[in-house]
Amino acid sequence: MVRDRRTEPRCRINQLGLLKSKAAGTAAVRVVDVSRSGMRVLMPFRLPLQDEVELHSENTTIGGVVRNCTCRSAIEFHVGIEVAESSQLALRVLKRTFLYRI
Repeated sequence: MVRDRRTEPRCRINQLGLLKSKAAGTAAVRVVDVSRSGMRVLMPFRLPLQDEVELHSENTTIGGVVRNCTCRSAIEFHVGIEVAESSQLALRVLKRTFLYRI
């Protein structure tokens, strides 16, 4: 059994966005969960660890660093992003925006 290394609870969401990577360019992504300090996105290609990224969604920009990237299929990668301290408020706004739509 694999131990969950998450230190904070996650909130499931389903939000489209545009992810800009310094190393790999830009891609349409889907944010699938968020926590107080990070998020997980699904995207069509691999990102290198420690890559600096920006997510643009719902008139919000969230900056962060890639902490993990797992290949799920030939064109689907799950990317864990640690959100920068300066983007914590924007992450909370994104989470609230989605939750109030349900």
